[in-house]
Amino acid sequence: MGATPVDDPWRPFRCEVRPQGEELWIVVEGEFELDSAETVSTTLGEHIDHDYRSVVLDLGGVTFMDSSGLRVAIETSKATTDRGLRFAMVPGPPAVQRIFAITGTSDMFPPPAPR
Repeated sequence: MGATPVDDPWRPFRCEVRPQGEELWIVVEGEFELDSAETVSTTLGEHIDHDYRSVVLDLGGVTFMDSSGLRVAIETSKATTDRGLRFAMVPGPPAVQRIFAITGTSDMFPPPAPR
């Protein structure tokens, strides 16, 4: 029997920029790991200095994340706060959030402000 879409959460990697007013949203989908982490860093670097007041890293569509993704999340938080910008993160599914719990970094990543 083949896996149904519900049984198989795999998604191809995507990293999109979705400006929302004064917020820069970086939306990551699929596997956020060694091969894709550089793409996310590069995307952020290309857009962070375009007059945004905050940066939101959206991990809601991430299916797997390793320490490379965690490193990028930490670096993104630091890069934004160093520029005086607010940083927020949309959490990923429980399997993704586990890396933050294990490393004790969950509190570093506040949720986006309510709209």
